[in-house]
Amino acid sequence: MEESHVKGREEREVRQSPDREILNTGFPGVLSSEALLQVELKKLEIESRRMELEAAERQREWEIKERLENKKIESALEQSRLMQARGGRTDDGSVEVTSWAQLNQLVNLTPMFDESRVTEWFLRFEKKATLLDWPAEKWSVVLSHVLKGKALEAYDRLSVEEARDYETIKSHVLRAYELRPEAYRRAFRGARKRPGDTYTSLAWYLTDSLEKWLRSEQVNTLDRLKEVVLMEQFIESADKDMNVWLREKRFPAIGDAAVGADDSVST
Repeated sequence: MEESHVKGREEREVRQSPDREILNTGFPGVLSSEALLQVELKKLEIESRRMELEAAERQREWEIKERLENKKIESALEQSRLMQARGGRTDDGSVEVTSWAQLNQLVNLTPMFDESRVTEWFLRFEKKATLLDWPAEKWSVVLSHVLKGKALEAYDRLSVEEARDYETIKSHVLRAYELRPEAYRRAFRGARKRPGDTYTSLAWYLTDSLEKWLRSEQVNTLDRLKEVVLMEQFIESADKDMNVWLREKRFPAIGDAAVGADDSVST
């Protein structure tokens, strides 16, 4: 009797042990739903940590590239100042380099095209071109020498006249990567905290998505911001079919959108 009592107590202790990996499922070696949930949560935690580390590593690589590019800019600016002091002549006293050589220099000073951060790349390119006083008409030519992947495919589809215009090239490249205002807007409005995310990372993502959306809409004044917000609400408030039609048309202002929608309904 005593032996049976001890054995029963040991079985109860085993069943109640929080350290058991094999819980009471009725089948040996099968985890209970609670244990499976803990396993999945642990996997999510590990995956989230891995993603955070990868993001931090990419950020460090980007910062290193940015510092190198800034050094290049400083060096180019110093060289430009020296050239001006010599009356446009090089170190050996010869006349300034030819147009083709100048173009090669611009290409060499251009940051390597980054398909994973296209918007940021264009911002860096424009910053450098502006600081170095590159002729605006040369920007499109420089782009043709540095684009790659889907960006180069988008460029190849342009006509000769379109390929002369920097803003046209930029617009088609961003469209190739679906980095249009609507894509940024959806990314911002659809953001949700994922399992394993910190609220700090969520706040950073929302801030980054909003800034990209507003930049793509060329928001630089309060009036322009109001126009973007009004247009978004106007489209969201429209009927389903009209909603799609308005997004395709991309009217510049809410007044134009309203007139266009009324005309479309009346025809």
